[in-house]
Amino acid sequence: MNSNYIKTVLAFAIITANIILDHFWAPVGILISPIITALAALMINFDSKIPNIFIRSVLTFFVVALNDIGIKLYGGGIHDTEGMGVMNLFFMICAATGFVIFVACNFDLSLAFKGILSVALFVLLAFLHLHFFGWLGLGRAYI
Repeated sequence: MNSNYIKTVLAFAIITANIILDHFWAPVGILISPIITALAALMINFDSKIPNIFIRSVLTFFVVALNDIGIKLYGGGIHDTEGMGVMNLFFMICAATGFVIFVACNFDLSLAFKGILSVALFVLLAFLHLHFFGWLGLGRAYI
């Protein structure tokens, strides 16, 4: 089996473990989200043999989005508007770290145009995520 598949599955497993951790120990999963998403983004992008830079861009964004959606839907505690603001702040921090890791690991001057398009795709996906999922989970309570 290809090591890229193993690293990608392991990255999604780490994100899933963080969501489960946040369900049972509420603030911990949110607070370590930037570290977890950075680790998952590194697993997907560092020394990657995935030939298409757009697939790497989408996979990197999906680990960040899965972490955000999972914590918003299954995170412990009471989900109010103040908490949504904090979660959206942590999403932006996680998206920024994922973005920096994606750009740093995939910097190649021979792919300049594709690189610019993949960066624009990442930013567009982050904007659409906040637009459609910014208030996801509001009113849920897991106490």
